[in-house]
Amino acid sequence: MTRRRAVQRLLVAAATAVVSAGLLCAAALAPAPALILPFVAAICIACPMAAACELPMALECLRYHRTRESDRARALAELRTGLSELPETRHPLGL
Repeated sequence: MTRRRAVQRLLVAAATAVVSAGLLCAAALAPAPALILPFVAAICIACPMAAACELPMALECLRYHRTRESDRARALAELRTGLSELPETRHPLGL
């Protein structure tokens, strides 16, 4: 999974939770039929739970990319210090 896809999954899960909370509040405050209210509540609870099933994998992916970027930066810094320690020499053909 790419970093962009992981961020998209996190945003979709957050948006699902916000929309479900708003729908549940609207159904509870508006004069909704008493028979429909338990179904709306069940759907508003189940949808964020379903969206949250992919959150652990998305968070693991973000952690992996963060550590990989820090490893890459550390390797580049080590390479640059190694290159700076090399002596300057003239070209053998005088170029």
